[in-house]
Amino acid sequence: MCEASRLYLKIQEEENKKSISGKHRGNTSRHINSPAEHFLSLQRTIGNRAVQRLIDSGAMHANLMVSGTKDIHGQKAAGVRHALEQQMDKSEDGMTPSPPCECACRRNMDDERMPPHETGNKARKEGVAVPERPAEAGWWSGNWYTTDNTIICDGSGSLKIHEATSYGHGVQECTRKHEGQHRTDWYARYGANICKGRKEGDLPHYDPPGKGKYEDFLKKSECAAWKVGEKCRKEKLKSCANQACKNYVQPHVTFAEQMVKKYC
Repeated sequence: MCEASRLYLKIQEEENKKSISGKHRGNTSRHINSPAEHFLSLQRTIGNRAVQRLIDSGAMHANLMVSGTKDIHGQKAAGVRHALEQQMDKSEDGMTPSPPCECACRRNMDDERMPPHETGNKARKEGVAVPERPAEAGWWSGNWYTTDNTIICDGSGSLKIHEATSYGHGVQECTRKHEGQHRTDWYARYGANICKGRKEGDLPHYDPPGKGKYEDFLKKSECAAWKVGEKCRKEKLKSCANQACKNYVQPHVTFAEQMVKKYC
């Protein structure tokens, strides 16, 4: 489960306790109304360092500004809350391991309520305020957070594979191959100078003349990358020497198969 999800669950648990406690005292508990109070409550619940870590890592990207409030604490509170809610892992029983993540990571691409890329695409086309997972916005803005496996400009003119999330039993190698396919596709679309003059963390996303729409390119790249990843993961599964390895790799294989069906 992603760290943000654990923090969110902790917040929910604390709030439920407060709610129950308030009822036992005859509903005399103080209700938090203002965003600033909410932020301070959040700090007390998960600690200042945890909140600051979310802020510093960019967990509130595109969600920081809150309509109707100029209070910076209120902005942070609503931003953190929204980011945590959007990063909640989908699980049937609350104990199922998080599905494997690729590229934008934290993307949890099996959540059909908010499909990756399609969400950002809808927001761009219709001009509506569609909530996005923080890291996912990088596919559309060209500006990445480097908290997970992805491809980004390295600040020195090259496009690199940034590895931050490590998977066991050889699955990380498959993740590297997946990202490697994206890297190849981006170079083919934007040329050798793809990262010239770009800061570390950038990812070009514009439409070069004669190269078609970015949305179409992105879907094709996802298809190719997931096919590479699927093949690699199946090979890792076959080479597993024990049941523990198989139990670990199989969900990654299943997830890759789902993504191939979705994008290809």
